[in-house]
Amino acid sequence: MTGSLPRTLKVAGSSLRAGWLILGILLLLIVVGEASLRLALTTRDWLMHRPLTEGQLAELRIAMGERAEAYQGATWVRDY
Repeated sequence: MTGSLPRTLKVAGSSLRAGWLILGILLLLIVVGEASLRLALTTRDWLMHRPLTEGQLAELRIAMGERAEAYQGATWVRDY
């Protein structure tokens, strides 16, 4: 009967250790998943609302200038 108590404590300690490991891994997965989703959603929002680059702005201005009534469809506007 004296040998059953240490064996019981060993089994209980092993179960407690396994439970803490499972809980730790679960918390780690939750934190990594949350961080990944925040990064993905932030990146998506940034890409969808990205401001125009200088080249894109220049092309937009040229296109607006070509349509201006003052030039009356002149072909030299884009070259200028």
